Amino acid sequence: SGNTGAGVTLSYVNENGWNASVNALAQSASAASAVSGMFTEEATDEYTASIGYDSDNYGGGLIYTDDDTDTSFGGGVYFRPDGFPTISISYDKKDVTASGSSDTSEFMVGFDYEVGPGTASAADLSADDGTNTLGKYEVYYNYPVNDGVSVQGGFFTEEQASGTADTTGYVVETFFSF
Repeated sequence: SGNTGAGVTLSYVNENGWNASVNALAQSASAASAVSGMFTEEATDEYTASIGYDSDNYGGGLIYTDDDTDTSFGGGVYFRPDGFPTISISYDKKDVTASGSSDTSEFMVGFDYEVGPGTASAADLSADDGTNTLGKYEVYYNYPVNDGVSVQGGFFTEEQASGTADTTGYVVETFFSF
């Protein structure tokens, strides 16, 4: 979420596919916040925990975050059946504690499929902000130019609340790996 500060993270990855992590971040850890301290009631802190499992054909994970102003819980799974697209499904919910703010949730379904030398992908996301339920859609193709370079082109549409025009965009990206 772009938050910074002093903290600690522990992670675990096992060859049998299980992985987990915990993180504690004191966002207000600085000389100016010496009065509030770290991990105190007066400080602004963020805690995150995750657990997951990955295998050759399926996997999934759960993540929980508490950042003093809201809590979030998310989960996702993927399945790669032989000869069919990879299917990914996720759900995220944020419980906002600030007064006047609404809880939010998102549900996403995505597909990846090898087409020619590259991968075609599509995703549909439904986002509920407590007032509106809006969709976001994207389709793209990733073409590997060589072992270290790939080019990806696609388009996306984001529905906006009534009275505001939807956002549509076209993207071409180049990825480098060394």
